[in-house]
Amino acid sequence: MSSPTNTTTTTTTAPQSENETKPTPPAPVEDKSNERIKKRDPGNITKVIKCGVVGDGTVGKTTLLLSYITQAFITEYTPTVFDNFSAIEEVDDGKLVNVILWDTAGQDDYAQIRTTCYTNCKYDVFLLCFSTVNRDSFDNVKYKWLPELKANSPGTPFILVGTKTDIRDQQTQGAVSPPLTGQVSSIITFKEGQKRAKEIKAHNYMECTSRESSSVAKVVLEAVNIIIEKERVKRVSNEKMWKKEIKKEEKEAKQEQKERAKYLEKQKTKEEKASKDSKKSNGSSSPSSTPPASPEESSPRSEKKNNPSASTSTTTTNNNINNNTATN
Repeated sequence: MSSPTNTTTTTTTAPQSENETKPTPPAPVEDKSNERIKKRDPGNITKVIKCGVVGDGTVGKTTLLLSYITQAFITEYTPTVFDNFSAIEEVDDGKLVNVILWDTAGQDDYAQIRTTCYTNCKYDVFLLCFSTVNRDSFDNVKYKWLPELKANSPGTPFILVGTKTDIRDQQTQGAVSPPLTGQVSSIITFKEGQKRAKEIKAHNYMECTSRESSSVAKVVLEAVNIIIEKERVKRVSNEKMWKKEIKKEEKEAKQEQKERAKYLEKQKTKEEKASKDSKKSNGSSSPSSTPPASPEESSPRSEKKNNPSASTSTTTTNNNINNNTATN
């Protein structure tokens, strides 16, 4: 992919004489030449998406990735054990994502290495590739690669990708000799690919040719959009869940307030009743009140006045004391 470059243009004008009237300088224009470069700045990348590319050897995985990165068709084939490519893509909302494409070997001899890659790389999405002119690679999609993906990366979305459509088109048009009578055609049609994608529950079925880098770019962007959409759905789902939780908490808070108000009202009624009962109990247990005696009634003089017998007894006692004294 071609990266934008920073181009700066400098304009030089001839010097003017002192007598010439200098023209009014134009209003400054905002320089937007670096906007796209700023957008492509790695510092603006918001997410990294790891895409694993799997499938039989010789189906064109490496050529596909090189076509996407270099926008050129590579004719030489070099078997790949493990390699990765990186590109920056802009998604619909203007955000930048770093797409890392992991190329793996499809031969059985490297099965253990692939297993290690599944564990360590933790792919976000897969491109499950087969050649549209190789029926064995098409059959292996269902009976070899799908079980391997399920065993090592369960739940990870994947796209079924048919490669080498340019060769298929040549065979369809008769440029390449058709299969002999009685032999099954090695060509896989678009409808067959769609049917197989539905059988294995692929997210989508797409076809491409490495001779046209734009067709490969569509496949990669589809993989990117799967992850972006997945996160968007998850985000919306989380927002709905949060709103639901907030409503639930608000409802519980209101219920608690009602219960507390009810409890406080009950306690208040209970305290008022206890206070009334206490006052009633204290009133019934106290002695009957009588008016207090006046000072005159409580004094000894008033007692003598009110009680003559007491006065007589006192006089008799005094007389006896006097008689005894005289006798002595």
